[in-house]
Formats: sequence, structure tokens, C-alpha cells
Amino acid sequence: MEDGEARIVVRHMDDEEERAVGNLLLDAGMDLVAVNTSVSPEGERHSNVGEVDLLFRHGDTAFIVEVSVRKKRGRKLENFFGVFSDKANLDRLKSDHGEIANVRNFKRVYFDRIHDYRENELGQVMDSVGRDGNYIVLKDEFDKIRSWIGSEKKRRVDSFLDIVSRKGNGPISFPQDA
Repeated sequence: MEDGEARIVVRHMDDEEERAVGNLLLDAGMDLVAVNTSVSPEGERHSNVGEVDLLFRHGDTAFIVEVSVRKKRGRKLENFFGVFSDKANLDRLKSDHGEIANVRNFKRVYFDRIHDYRENELGQVMDSVGRDGNYIVLKDEFDKIRSWIGSEKKRRVDSFLDIVSRKGNGPISFPQDA
């Protein structure tokens, strides 16, 4: 979808936090594929195994995005990484969205818009963060990323991924912080 059309779609999203994340990723140079799309099991169009808040593409990589505004995560984070790491579900996404039919990589990015780094309770999932294409962006980190990307017109998706992948088991570090 063209950038102008994508910005209109994002602007008309009901959820304010999803709009903020959508705008950040558009500003980072990603291409919007879909918003609020469901993934159904093979042959079962009336049930779904998961919903994707935002689906983006950059080159040969698709970005599956979840935006959370819940104080209690429960198993939402583990379910998101699990459901969208499953090859059958990724193949279903590819078949449902022609724009990503030929991508070779998937990244899962979970934006937690409630918790900041000091409050995070991610112990049970931190082993999967930063590898296998799983990323978490916490509230305070989102604001820092938005400011960093917005500070220079040509910041692109590579910069976003570089920032997020530096995280490991700690807070995001930025090039100017190093």
C-alpha cells in the first residue's frame, strides 16, 4: 500500500496506541500491509488462532505487530510469540496477504504501551527476546525510539531494528548512548 494511503488507514484506526505504533513504523520506512487481521486455521474461516494488530513489510521481511495496553499481560506475550512463530500460521498470513507472499523472514514486535523497563516482568520470555525475530518495545523505549527516529529525516527501518536488537535482556541502548 502506498505511503499516503497507509497513513490514511492508520489515521482512521480506532485504537490510539495502535495508531501511534503504526505512525512510528511508517516513519521508520516500513510499508503497511494490513491492520487488525485474523489468522484462521486451515479450512476454518470462522475461527482464528490470533489477530495481528499491524502487519508491515520491509524488503524480504514481514513485521507482525502486537500493541498491548493491558496492565496484566497474562499469557498474551507468550501466546503472541508462539502463535506467530508457528510455520503454518506464517504460511496462512502469506497466503492471505499477497504483499508478503515472497518474504523470507518474519519479525514479531510486541509493543507494551503500559509498562516501562523498570516495571517489566518479562523473566519467563526474555530468553526468546532479541533472537528468532522476537522483540519487545516497552513504554519508555517507544517514546525514545519515536524521538530518535523523528530527529533525523532519513532514519529508516534498519535503524529501528538496530535499536531494538541491541536490547538483549536490558533496556534499549541507542547509538548516541554508547
